[in-house]
Amino acid sequence: EFRRVLFRSYAISLFQDENGNGKLDTAVFGIPTEKYGFSNDAQGVMGPPSYDKCSFTFSGDTTLVIHLK
Repeated sequence: EFRRVLFRSYAISLFQDENGNGKLDTAVFGIPTEKYGFSNDAQGVMGPPSYDKCSFTFSGDTTLVIHLK
Protein backbone atom coordinates (compact mmCIF):
# COMPACT_ATOMS: atom_id res chain seq x y z
CA GLU A 1 0.00 0.00 0.00
CA PHE A 2 1.35 3.41 -0.94
CA ARG A 3 1.18 6.20 1.60
CA ARG A 4 2.09 9.78 0.94
CA VAL A 5 5.19 10.97 2.81
CA LEU A 6 5.62 14.67 3.45
CA PHE A 7 8.84 16.45 2.51
CA ARG A 8 10.39 17.16 5.90
CA SER A 9 13.01 15.93 8.35
CA TYR A 10 12.96 12.28 9.46
CA ALA A 11 15.13 9.87 11.43
CA ILE A 12 15.13 6.07 11.28
CA SER A 13 16.14 3.48 13.84
CA LEU A 14 15.84 -0.23 13.15
CA PHE A 15 16.93 -3.61 14.40
CA GLN A 16 16.97 -7.18 13.14
CA ASP A 17 14.70 -9.23 15.38
CA GLU A 18 16.71 -12.44 15.06
CA ASN A 19 14.56 -14.48 17.46
CA GLY A 20 11.19 -12.99 16.48
CA ASN A 21 10.18 -11.79 19.96
CA GLY A 22 9.30 -8.27 18.77
CA LYS A 23 11.96 -6.42 20.76
CA LEU A 24 15.65 -5.55 20.69
CA ASP A 25 17.35 -7.99 23.04
CA THR A 26 20.14 -6.68 25.23
CA ALA A 27 22.84 -8.09 27.47
CA VAL A 28 24.38 -6.63 30.61
CA PHE A 29 24.25 -2.81 30.80
CA GLY A 30 21.74 -2.70 27.91
CA ILE A 31 24.24 -3.59 25.19
CA PRO A 32 22.26 -4.92 22.18
CA THR A 33 22.72 -8.58 21.29
CA GLU A 34 20.88 -8.19 17.97
CA LYS A 35 21.92 -6.08 15.00
CA TYR A 36 20.70 -2.47 14.92
CA GLY A 37 21.26 0.75 12.99
CA PHE A 38 20.28 4.39 12.59
CA SER A 39 19.90 6.71 9.61
CA ASN A 40 23.16 8.45 8.64
CA ASP A 41 24.88 5.45 10.32
CA ALA A 42 24.84 7.67 13.41
CA GLN A 43 26.33 6.33 16.61
CA GLY A 44 25.53 7.30 20.16
CA VAL A 45 27.68 7.37 23.27
CA MET A 46 26.26 5.21 26.07
CA GLY A 47 22.88 5.02 24.31
CA PRO A 48 21.19 5.82 21.02
CA PRO A 49 22.33 8.84 18.97
CA SER A 50 20.40 12.10 19.05
CA TYR A 51 17.68 12.92 16.55
CA ASP A 52 19.94 15.60 15.07
CA LYS A 53 22.64 13.02 14.28
CA CYS A 54 20.12 10.67 12.63
CA SER A 55 17.88 13.16 10.84
CA PHE A 56 17.76 13.60 7.09
CA THR A 57 15.54 15.63 4.78
CA PHE A 58 13.19 13.64 2.61
CA SER A 59 12.80 15.39 -0.72
CA GLY A 60 11.33 12.97 -3.23
CA ASP A 61 13.47 10.12 -4.48
CA THR A 62 15.64 9.47 -1.45
CA THR A 63 17.81 6.41 -0.96
CA LEU A 64 19.31 5.56 2.42
CA VAL A 65 21.82 2.86 3.27
CA ILE A 66 21.89 1.85 6.93
CA HIS A 67 24.60 -0.55 8.03
CA LEU A 68 23.56 -2.85 10.84
CA LYS A 69 26.04 -3.25 13.69
